[in-house]
Amino acid sequence: MTDQLQPPTLGLLHLYNSHDRLTAFESGDLESPNTLIFIGGLGDGFCSVPYLNQLSNSLHSIGWSLIQILLTSSYTGFGTTDLNQDVKEIQDCLKYLIRLGKNEFVLMGHSTGCQDIVRLVNDQPDVLKNVIGTILQAPVSDREYILDVLGEENYQRSIKIAKELIEAGKPNQPIPLEFCEMFSGGKSTISAHRWISLSSKLQDNPSGEDFFSSDLTIEDLSINLKAFNSIKTMILFSGRDESVPKEVNKNELLERLVVSCGGKVTREWSVLFEGAGHLAEEVVDEISDRVIRFIQAIS
Repeated sequence: MTDQLQPPTLGLLHLYNSHDRLTAFESGDLESPNTLIFIGGLGDGFCSVPYLNQLSNSLHSIGWSLIQILLTSSYTGFGTTDLNQDVKEIQDCLKYLIRLGKNEFVLMGHSTGCQDIVRLVNDQPDVLKNVIGTILQAPVSDREYILDVLGEENYQRSIKIAKELIEAGKPNQPIPLEFCEMFSGGKSTISAHRWISLSSKLQDNPSGEDFFSSDLTIEDLSINLKAFNSIKTMILFSGRDESVPKEVNKNELLERLVVSCGGKVTREWSVLFEGAGHLAEEVVDEISDRVIRFIQAIS
């Protein structure tokens, strides 16, 4: 992400969970009952993804608002939490917004925010009755990223250490920073429990978060993604995503994700942005335009 000056965003700050002091920031059309809820990835927080300001303005033009949700796992908190906690907090936010009078939602995940949506759709379908669609932007494999950065030997060492900590009754103890400094520039330690969730293959840890890896079969991908067959979904993938190993064919991976999700809408709307990286800062206008057209098509 470039170090350019970003314009300020005006809006409302909501305390959606007073017990844990969790907040959500709303911009766009603040009077609208229709809201896109944005869920960031590892290390993300308010305004941390480049296209959000433009997306907020575009949503305002069609009478929608943008909610950026802050979770316990936001910023450097992800190392000691898990997807289940994220899902509970997203549920809390949805319930809060419904009490405020909001009645129509689209959920948009960026990076690990996509894993959050997958877990939510699979484990808590009852809370989706007001959700008309989902958007998965940069749904990438943390396992493949970790393996690509560490190499096979250090990857296996990291898993061995994490498993030993768990077996010793210390799942919340962090693994050595040398293995996980690729996340947030080493600003966050990662517990043994979360490391196993991030780095293990689906077959070895079905309760983990290995949902998008290129080496999974269609059958394996479908275990978690087939739930999207019942909800209108769009996948936005980046052709130069630096979190995806260079040898992975991005077009083929996107096709496999589309097939695993099923549904005519996913096939029609999903796209690969050839020149874009993980944060999609190269295609801010294109992302915003496609999200707006998707919402207009399904609402």
